[in-house]
Amino acid sequence: MRRALVALAGPIALTFLAAPARVARADGGPTSPAEPSAVVGEPQVATEKPPPPPPRKHAALPWIITGIGAGVAAFGVLSFVGAVKARSDVKSEAAAKHCGLDPTVCPAGVDASNIDKNASGAKAMDIFGAAFTGVGGAAIAGGILWHFLEPVGPAPGAAALRVSPWVGRGGGLIVEATF
Repeated sequence: MRRALVALAGPIALTFLAAPARVARADGGPTSPAEPSAVVGEPQVATEKPPPPPPRKHAALPWIITGIGAGVAAFGVLSFVGAVKARSDVKSEAAAKHCGLDPTVCPAGVDASNIDKNASGAKAMDIFGAAFTGVGGAAIAGGILWHFLEPVGPAPGAAALRVSPWVGRGGGLIVEATF
């Protein structure tokens, strides 16, 4: 029985083989290998390289974030559409009561509280529409950017040329080559 110790150093693997030592029995019976072995053979260079790791693929998470962002942005756009309708309703109601858009310029005896409440609602829908559309658009852009900047192909350690942005004072690009 032989034991092997394998040492990996880059693309070269060294294998050291050890033959078991035999211990003589006092009664003259058969010998058995001693544990641990103290005899070390000559180093041998392995000729086989380990198999390369599987190539990296795109993840699904960037597309999930893009889809959620699309839903949030759609909600924001619908809020904008609702605000346009609400403003139109306020103008129609103010014209029917012979008021301006400001309830303080209504004729005496006309209840303008409903016009004021609807105008405030339309303004709030504008604000929420802008916020949701902005957040959804940012999520869409972030998900798509993540998808296209995500590293794919051979795993690090294989021959490759990699260009990545450098964010900081001055900014720039970092170009790395491995081979």
